Amino acid sequence: MVKSQNFNKKSPEVERLHINLARFRKGGRRFEIVIDPDNAVLFRDGKIDDIREVLIAERIFEDVQKGVFSPKQDLTTAFPNMETLDIAKLIFDER
Repeated sequence: MVKSQNFNKKSPEVERLHINLARFRKGGRRFEIVIDPDNAVLFRDGKIDDIREVLIAERIFEDVQKGVFSPKQDLTTAFPNMETLDIAKLIFDER
């Protein structure tokens, strides 16, 4: 006996996650940061002065969707003598 499959069954709904990004290209590489949109507006308006409050993650990504961080070598090549938060601020300001 062959079991029949019910193709009319709805598949479980997938929860969608919305991520707000700031992207920057330099030296043929892509750099991304994940930001809080509400705090980003406050930062632009001067009501927040610390970039940490804007960032969801204090990391620079090559591809946020895939969860790939930018390699340290790429960061030092593209942004010599800059710390992660300084790079994040630059990315945010340039978007």
